[in-house]
Amino acid sequence: MNATTCTSCGCTDLRACPGGCSWLGVNHRDGTGVCSRCPTHLAAWRYQQAEPTAQQRRELLQIGPTDI
Repeated sequence: MNATTCTSCGCTDLRACPGGCSWLGVNHRDGTGVCSRCPTHLAAWRYQQAEPTAQQRRELLQIGPTDI
């Protein structure tokens, strides 16, 4: 298993920030997260992690709701 890395500062499960930190959000499957020293980056990371909605999928595929 690879260490999870903070997408903001680069700390990992194996190398914490100076003074210590913990995960505010973490996805061990893709190896990314945001640590407690980088709280301003949490919302953007969560948005990136979110599954697309049905509407977003239709927009991406350029199809209307009745085309499915």
